[in-house]
Amino acid sequence: MIFDVHSHKVENQNGGVLIALEGNFPHKDIFTNESLCAFMKKESSLNFRPCYYIDKFYSPVPDSTIVKYHPRLEKYTPKEVISDIEQRKPKLCIIDTLNQPFWSPSDYWKIARKFPYIQFLFSHAGGYDILEFLKFCDFSKNIWLDFSLTQTYFGWSKEVQQLKVVTDIIDYCLSSDRISPKILFGSDNPFWNQQEVIEKYATLKNAKMFFETNYVNLMNNI
Repeated sequence: MIFDVHSHKVENQNGGVLIALEGNFPHKDIFTNESLCAFMKKESSLNFRPCYYIDKFYSPVPDSTIVKYHPRLEKYTPKEVISDIEQRKPKLCIIDTLNQPFWSPSDYWKIARKFPYIQFLFSHAGGYDILEFLKFCDFSKNIWLDFSLTQTYFGWSKEVQQLKVVTDIIDYCLSSDRISPKILFGSDNPFWNQQEVIEKYATLKNAKMFFETNYVNLMNNI
């Protein structure tokens, strides 16, 4: 079983979190809030969980169990995100972490600490700031990470020049007894090649942990 916790379409995964996006993107076959809601009404399997996108107008969504905040695109502030979380009361917040230099890593940390009863998945694990997000994950029970985009852009899962400070940290996380149980497989499909990263993770001796076990544990927590 392969559970992809960061995908905007269904392709090679057996289940996972499907994340809706709103706005203009080069890929037209990605889920919006509306199309994701329609898909979930037809989907007979419980393997997929919907994650609805919170736009800059804080519009209502069909289900607030899992929601996605995208500070880089929507330009909202940490204070605005906190206010929205207080009203929606989600069980899992997925927050895009590639918002440098407008948010600092500590902004994400403060949000997660304010809501210890909510699970937080910090998607992309911070990119250039990956070490900070590793620290948050290590010392916070409610923080999880995926390496979508970061694992490809910086050369961990693709034959491009590596930024070793990033790829070495990814390797450390995937082998660490403390941190690896809180790392989830994510691809950011279709913006990045899902099959390519599936093949890379499959080479790991503990691949099942990232493809399945950690996802199941997170879902049990929410």
